[in-house]
Amino acid sequence: MCPGPLHYLFLDLANTFTFLPQVGLSTPEWLRADYTLRVLRLNERDYLIDARKNAFRNYRARLREYIQERDADNDVSAFPGELAQMDHRTVWLEMKRQRASFKVLHDLFTAAPETLGW
Repeated sequence: MCPGPLHYLFLDLANTFTFLPQVGLSTPEWLRADYTLRVLRLNERDYLIDARKNAFRNYRARLREYIQERDADNDVSAFPGELAQMDHRTVWLEMKRQRASFKVLHDLFTAAPETLGW
């Protein structure tokens, strides 16, 4: 089975919201990452980068809302499905993967570890 694109790429959530090759790739893996970036033009279309920034803000806001609603003993059963329907799912996956690198994400996912399975 071939690894998914996040095996070769990561999303720069700190600054540019562009995809970059993962650190430590073998030469064939790096070439695959570079090829994917060039063919799909993932970093060459400003509207995609802007959409990723907006998706990050939306996912973060929804995560905060989930915690607030859960802590108020409100029904939160719809949240996993709603998040699954949001655009730019890769942003959510990267938020989970990179949570240790960002205090705000670390704090949110620590407060709601169940969301790591979504």
